[in-house]
Amino acid sequence: MGPTIAGMMVGHLGIGRILVPRAPGTFSAWGMLVTDVHQEHSLTRLIPLDGTPPDRIEYIFSEIENAVTDDLLRERFPPERIRLLRFAGMRYRGQSYEVSVPVPRLATADDLALLAQRFHEAHQRRYGHMARDETIEIVNFKVTGIGEIAKPVLTKAPRGATAPPRPIGGRAAFFGGDAMMDTPVYQRATVVPGNQLDGPAIVEEPTSTVVVYPGQRATVDDFLNLEIEVGAATPTGLQSKS
Repeated sequence: MGPTIAGMMVGHLGIGRILVPRAPGTFSAWGMLVTDVHQEHSLTRLIPLDGTPPDRIEYIFSEIENAVTDDLLRERFPPERIRLLRFAGMRYRGQSYEVSVPVPRLATADDLALLAQRFHEAHQRRYGHMARDETIEIVNFKVTGIGEIAKPVLTKAPRGATAPPRPIGGRAAFFGGDAMMDTPVYQRATVVPGNQLDGPAIVEEPTSTVVVYPGQRATVDDFLNLEIEVGAATPTGLQSKS
């Protein structure tokens, strides 16, 4: 239903352009097929940052990283397609909440100082203040492993005439006001890059129906997406049905 009502909602949301992909009813499924796989492990352990050797923190992270990597290897991801992200839940001592901070490789005291600085800055961004003199604690350790899925290469569709295709018919549609409007109906399979459809117009396809509202203009891009611009067209010559 998104492409059917989006043109009606944009005015309330302050949005100026709508992008409708091909086969919008299956777009979320397509997205799931090309989305990287994530595995996440975490461990709760209270450790003060001051006075803790960096190799102790590294050891905890390495144990979690090994577990995450094993999960992704069992899913048949080759090592070169595995990325690991490390985060620490950190807080000032005595606080009851933590701030998640990305953690670099820790080998020296300078690395720990950099981690402390990241925490101070993250606390400042979230809560508007920091306390550099307070003791910092790590409360939990988290590693997110990403198994990278091979992405398809999208090819451009051939361009056709800029004139819109012939409508397959028309129907009376209600867009507000006091009357119905005679609205042309198009088949999406017949539109090609470069085509423009001024609203009101209805574009039918197997998985959805795209509605271009009065005053809007839909342009077909090189990948057969419909880009609908709000306020791009001035409706003229419309007939009303009472």
